[in-house]
Amino acid sequence: MSHAPTGRVVAALVRGSRRLERAEGGQRGERFVKKTGKATAKLSPATMAQLADAFKAADFFALRDKYDNREMTDQPSAIVRFDDGKRKKSVEHYYGDGSAPKALSVLEERLDALIGTSRWIGRDK
Repeated sequence: MSHAPTGRVVAALVRGSRRLERAEGGQRGERFVKKTGKATAKLSPATMAQLADAFKAADFFALRDKYDNREMTDQPSAIVRFDDGKRKKSVEHYYGDGSAPKALSVLEERLDALIGTSRWIGRDK
């Protein structure tokens, strides 16, 4: 999802209740974040529908499970998981893997925009 400094994990979890949770590196945002500690938000039904549409547009369930070729080193990674109620899938994406389809990067950017991860990650200027 969000491009993060090497070694940092950014996770945004959207639950069926439309509740969004932010976690970092298995913890709750302790470094390189605008707001430390636990962070939650509520997504609108319209945003939830747009999220589902974004996964459909990317043909998410047809993607490989991993794009992790390390020809280009020191790049961040993203893990995107989706459960449509019938199927579950997880895709690991190392940004240095040139074989990853553009649709995956477009999906990750769309998810960041819809979820609003910029409210939590990075630093205020």
